[in-house]
Amino acid sequence: MSPFESKVNKDKSRFAAIVEFGLYHCVIAVFRILPLKLAYFLAETLVRLGYSVSARLRRRVFEHLEICFGRTANRAELEALYLDSVRYHAWFWVDMFLGPRLLRNAKLAARVDISEAVEALDRLGWRHNCDRGVLLVSSHQGSPDIITLALGAAGIPMAAIARPLDNPRIAKSVQKARANFPRTEIDKNGGLRTAFRHLKKGGIVGVQVDQDAGVNGVFVPYFEKLASTHTGPGMLATLSNCPVVMIYAIRTAPRSFEYKLFAKVLEAPSFEVDTDAAVLEWTRRMTTDVEAMAKRFPEQVLWAHRRWKTRPSTRKTKAAVLAR
Repeated sequence: MSPFESKVNKDKSRFAAIVEFGLYHCVIAVFRILPLKLAYFLAETLVRLGYSVSARLRRRVFEHLEICFGRTANRAELEALYLDSVRYHAWFWVDMFLGPRLLRNAKLAARVDISEAVEALDRLGWRHNCDRGVLLVSSHQGSPDIITLALGAAGIPMAAIARPLDNPRIAKSVQKARANFPRTEIDKNGGLRTAFRHLKKGGIVGVQVDQDAGVNGVFVPYFEKLASTHTGPGMLATLSNCPVVMIYAIRTAPRSFEYKLFAKVLEAPSFEVDTDAAVLEWTRRMTTDVEAMAKRFPEQVLWAHRRWKTRPSTRKTKAAVLAR
């Protein structure tokens, strides 16, 4: 590529980022003006439009639903589940954009039931352990962003491992909206050491475990089909020896800012294993819990993610499966 072509591409990327940032603020401004229920209706319209124009996206969601529920549900039931998942996906975006603002309203914040999560954390004694924190593991179901924000609003500080947004302008705007919440962002790229130090100081770290990890992940069953899974959560659980709590923010009423945080302390492996085997076992247990919650509230899972993108077909991935 010539220097001129490189400059043109950079200018196009910069222009696209500015346009994206402008659209982002326009959408947020409209959502803020509208009554909340109308904001949910508008989001439904926009997301349905997006799904309708993308045959590839529709096909991917249906393929995933068939993998998970094709043995027990007929075509009509799968189509109904597909439509429900699109609606919940739309509502997720409203709460992601407006969540910090909504949680500053005491009346709306009271609609998020965090009692189960707080009870689990208190039972683990996180307030008194200065040398061992708690690892919260979640998935792309319901609204994972609500977990850290709602706990933060209740005075429970957290650090969340996340991939930085591609658009730096939008990332800065999102960080500004969350500035009043005791939440620390840890860059997913190379952030395990930072997260480990936070846990060893008695802090709480949140991480998600349900995305495709490429050829560097370990393959564990998810709905009876091997899925490449990130080892980071399992590595943190193994090396820090911290308790692991599976946690999910599940919407409890349609077109309404009402959630319940489901929390479950995960049993640690009770047998003597080496580090690699322990990481694999933790990853398997976490994924099994994610699957159980997906079966319980399937309409709230973000099925558009390419969970089975990487297949154990190359020599490297085959070796990873066989070695474990």
